[in-house]
Amino acid sequence: MKTIKIKTMFGFVVEIPFDGENYYCLVCGRVWRQDSPWDLDGGMTCEYCPVCGVQYGVSDMPSEKTGQTHADRIDEIRIAWLDRTGWMDSDVERVEKILGLDADQLRAMQSRVKKGDGRSGH
Repeated sequence: MKTIKIKTMFGFVVEIPFDGENYYCLVCGRVWRQDSPWDLDGGMTCEYCPVCGVQYGVSDMPSEKTGQTHADRIDEIRIAWLDRTGWMDSDVERVEKILGLDADQLRAMQSRVKKGDGRSGH
């Protein structure tokens, strides 16, 4: 899956999965639409993903206090969503297919997030 890099109005870069036709949610891999969850000019859309509940430009904002990256924040949201839904096979399979993160990588991510070490290693 290709990604589109967007420099946000806040200065950090967001990498949006894009297959040439559709954009995908960074958290759960759901087909987003034919427009990006972040404006291509870097503005926030404040749109909600109906699957994982992330609100782009709001709940995905990294913490400046801790030096958290956007990728780290997405990882936290992803693990919270998977924990909330019980790690359903269909969700894990979609994340692997679209976002390239297999179950072992997700479990390692979960361990880092739970320990408070949100560094994604991206």
